[in-house]
Amino acid sequence: MKEDLVYTFLYISLEILNYLSAYLIIFHAKLQERKIFFVLAILMILGIGFTVSIFAGVDVMETYSFILGILIPLFLLKKPERRWFLLYPVVFIGTSEIVVSSSFVAGIILNKSELDLLENRTVMLMCESTTIFMLLIIYIYQKFIKHEKWEIEITKRQYIILYTGVICAFVILGCVQALSDNTKMSVQMRNMYGLSIALICMIFVIMSLWQGMIYSREIRHRQQAKLYEEYMKMQEERIHTIILNDKEMRRYQHDMKAHFTAMKSYYKNHDFEGLEKYYNEAIKSSAIFIVKKYTGNVALDAVIRQLVEEAEIKRIQVIFEGILAKNFTVSVFDLCTIMSNLIKNAIEACEEIENDKAKTIKIHMLSQNEQIYILVKNTVAHKVEIKDNKLNTIKTDKKNHGWGSQNVKEAVKKYQGSLEYQYEDGWFQAEILI
Repeated sequence: MKEDLVYTFLYISLEILNYLSAYLIIFHAKLQERKIFFVLAILMILGIGFTVSIFAGVDVMETYSFILGILIPLFLLKKPERRWFLLYPVVFIGTSEIVVSSSFVAGIILNKSELDLLENRTVMLMCESTTIFMLLIIYIYQKFIKHEKWEIEITKRQYIILYTGVICAFVILGCVQALSDNTKMSVQMRNMYGLSIALICMIFVIMSLWQGMIYSREIRHRQQAKLYEEYMKMQEERIHTIILNDKEMRRYQHDMKAHFTAMKSYYKNHDFEGLEKYYNEAIKSSAIFIVKKYTGNVALDAVIRQLVEEAEIKRIQVIFEGILAKNFTVSVFDLCTIMSNLIKNAIEACEEIENDKAKTIKIHMLSQNEQIYILVKNTVAHKVEIKDNKLNTIKTDKKNHGWGSQNVKEAVKKYQGSLEYQYEDGWFQAEILI
């Protein structure tokens, strides 16, 4: 009885670690922040496992342990998102395929049937631990070699493909394990066939997840390409403005002598009123050569300038304060991405306000010690819902919206920076430190 309880504890603990590791490493889920709640949830899962083991037997507990696993996305992860539940069959089958594959490998090494081996509890626990070992290798590769996380975007079509593969893999693995007791075939041959089929099933699931990662990267590249196109268009407009200003400057310089002669004539005739009027017109004409600078960076100023002009056309007041130092480590493209999306979102929010006098955007930008501080505040027409520092969009086409905020988040994460959203007294703000 004591051995059964120890085995139950170790088995369920390994199962929890397997599922949790898959969620955290492959799908980048986060653990429940409330530690007491987290510990109580683990104790509850262990308690259920012990209860089943005592009253129904260890074999029943092993067979139905996958049901306990559904409690992990419900209680152990940071928030019970729907996709964590939808991905549970993939997590369960994926980890199970590693366990089955390792059991067939052990059978080949020890020259024993896979089913006979699994009756040995020590071997069973060793096979269960292989999943954690493999996921740990993936984690080390991501953190210390790849230096980036694998983003997986799974669509409805991919869920269908994954679920079809999961069901097929489950059936095939069950059949293979049943056939491994066939005495007409040698033990080694049965293990070899079983290992081959288990690996094929595992590869299918991996390829399906890889497709999701490729799809996610494709979307990200499309967004970046679109941003590049927008920035190039802004730069093109800026160059066009410079060319026009240059032509106007040449014309103005050509007429400069005539202007001085005219003002001299007003002065000699003591027509000071006419002189002042002519002087003001000359100053007004020269104002076309003044290009407003915001940060001191040419590319970033071009992006901000165009968006500010767009806001002013829409009767939105824009107040900009701050300046950037010449030397900073953040790439200009990432800064343009952050500022472009933040100001665009602020403009969209202000457009919803009926009173033109209430439409205001405030931008603060400072740099010190190679760090950049950005604060974009804007008035809003309604309360902004912020949950876990994420914005809940009210737009009906949610699929095609939210990428701007996501692009900002990705750019900030690239430099291990911080991004905080806040709503207070009719003002929404995004605060960034990178």
